[in-house]
Amino acid sequence: MLNWIKKYLLPKPYINGWTVTLTDDTIGSSDFEGTSQSISKDDLHKVVIVTDSSGPWGEDLIWLGYDIKGELAFGFPLGAKNEQDFIRYLTTLPGYDDKALVNAMSSTSEAYFIIWQRP
Repeated sequence: MLNWIKKYLLPKPYINGWTVTLTDDTIGSSDFEGTSQSISKDDLHKVVIVTDSSGPWGEDLIWLGYDIKGELAFGFPLGAKNEQDFIRYLTTLPGYDDKALVNAMSSTSEAYFIIWQRP
């Protein structure tokens, strides 16, 4: 079902190669191969977490950001560098859903959680 997300579900050594980047105007990520994705903060429409059934002990949580057209703008796995900065930023946005974040972090099945959506 979630085969397209396999790039983000990598063994722990690879997670250290992922970085989340926040500037005044953009949010993005880069992977362990150096591939980068980004979107302007104004164009970001939705942030979700997708989980698989390996949690809570596996590397089972992926952050995904989408534009207004529903196209993937960036993604990164749990534990990426600067992830906490990204979470702090999200908490400042109107419509941020802390309960969805808590539910995603404790999920042990394949699931999709909307953490924030532009009002």
